[in-house]
Amino acid sequence: MRPISQLLTDDVAATVRAEYFEVGIVNVSTLSEAIRLRHERENVALEDIAEMVMNQAQIIGAPMEFYTPRTGGEINRVNGRK
Repeated sequence: MRPISQLLTDDVAATVRAEYFEVGIVNVSTLSEAIRLRHERENVALEDIAEMVMNQAQIIGAPMEFYTPRTGGEINRVNGRK
């Protein structure tokens, strides 16, 4: 795993919390891709970000799903929040 910046780590925590409190469930696939796109310059693997998202969801006790939408609408919704 590459070194992860504090900015990316903080973004994962904030995004997972926001999704849980707004939607009630954390979609690991969608959030991971949305976060990866916001931090493309860091070149962190999607799988590494997904692991961080799952860990954060477990910490706050959020239910998780692993549905990958066919369109970018969900990712755009998440990124529009920031």
